[in-house]
Amino acid sequence: MLPSIPSNLSRFYNTAATFFSTEYQRWMPSIKGHFNMHSLQALAWKHKQVMIAGSVGVGLVSLIYKYALSGQKKSEEKQPTQPKQTPSNPSPLPNSTPNANSAAGKDSLQPVVKMETTLNIAKLSMGAPKGSAPNVVLVFCVDTSGSMEGERIDAVKRVLKKILKDAQEVVKISRETKISIVIFSFDIVIRKVVEQTKITSDDNQIAKIEYLIDTIECEGNTDLFGVLDEASEDLINIAVPQVSYTFILLTDGAATITFLDGVDKDKDQVDDETFDMARRLKILLKSQGVTLKRPDILPQFYQRLASVKAQFFCIGIGKECNKEALQKIVNGRPKNSFEGKYIDATNEANHAVEKAIEGIYKQSIALYREITLTTSNLKGNEWSVKKTKSFSQSTRIEYLLGDLQEGKELVKFIEIDATKLPVTLELKTVEFQLTFKDRQNKLCTIAVPWNPNTCINPVIIEEAKKA
Repeated sequence: MLPSIPSNLSRFYNTAATFFSTEYQRWMPSIKGHFNMHSLQALAWKHKQVMIAGSVGVGLVSLIYKYALSGQKKSEEKQPTQPKQTPSNPSPLPNSTPNANSAAGKDSLQPVVKMETTLNIAKLSMGAPKGSAPNVVLVFCVDTSGSMEGERIDAVKRVLKKILKDAQEVVKISRETKISIVIFSFDIVIRKVVEQTKITSDDNQIAKIEYLIDTIECEGNTDLFGVLDEASEDLINIAVPQVSYTFILLTDGAATITFLDGVDKDKDQVDDETFDMARRLKILLKSQGVTLKRPDILPQFYQRLASVKAQFFCIGIGKECNKEALQKIVNGRPKNSFEGKYIDATNEANHAVEKAIEGIYKQSIALYREITLTTSNLKGNEWSVKKTKSFSQSTRIEYLLGDLQEGKELVKFIEIDATKLPVTLELKTVEFQLTFKDRQNKLCTIAVPWNPNTCINPVIIEEAKKA
């Protein structure tokens, strides 16, 4: 309800209200008793109609509301100060919906969700609760074999430095946020280029890490299984509770030195000279009583990542990349053990490598990931989310809202198209499902009902128009 309006503005109010009422009925003749209607079919609005002849009506309403609030403030200043009381269970704001039902467990921090509606438009806001700052460790394993030399390794170095700068800005904004980085390089030798380092606001620290990144050089073959073994073992050694781990493998090919343990099988992956040298080395080692064991470290690698509930990303670089071999490494993990994904970055002309690494970084530091919105009350063509990608899921449509990071707010505008509805729809029966993954990779769902509001809110309409 609007606050009382000062008496000296009564004439202005009456004049403005008369004009607004006339224009309202002119542009929206189908509305009858709009302040208590809940039937969407009867509204039959359009955005240009709602704006009332180029926002003239909305401007008047905003001005009236402004003066009304001013009058109430002056009136309250004359009243004696009363002690402020905080209700134990505060009520939600009118025509807004706070967090409703959630499928998340009690140990999962829920986001702060709010929906404000006006006619057929809703403003959905999602923010992070207090005490939800992320604690993340990013482990990069960078292929430095000879084929990575040139633009490929340069692209990796550029994006690693960019991530450092971004992480530094994040921890400056939120001091509770913790982002650490570990970098391995691997060819025939595995090197730990950067030990686990917690990113701070210290520019000298960032400069030191950038220097270490610049020391990375490319040569030799690819000990893929060796780096998976050594880096995952290192991950287990540094792992602590309440920390999220992301393991990122960047390579432009499959393993090329596993021939020591399976010469005949991997012959097609090496040149004749190297293959002959490997066979002679194998024979020599056996003659000295050394038995070589084939590097089947994947089961142990999977077990290690599963024990810390890590996310695993494998990025395939370059047209010569053995996609099938890398996909087998990702898809070979036990079901429901940990998250794994292969990302194809073979299109080097489109900065695919940088985009892939940057996307993984943003997802890793997000508090809530893969946020989607759907409803079973409306068909796909009856509603939409502005400037948001959608995809079909079974018989209904879902909108991918993205990820939510610490200190940021996700705002989306939902619109119901009354012209596409086949029958009368009661807005109070519409409910949306907001689904996302939290820091523990738990799939959570929050029910967000549409709280009908047939009064015009010019602020939401204008924000939706500009979104």
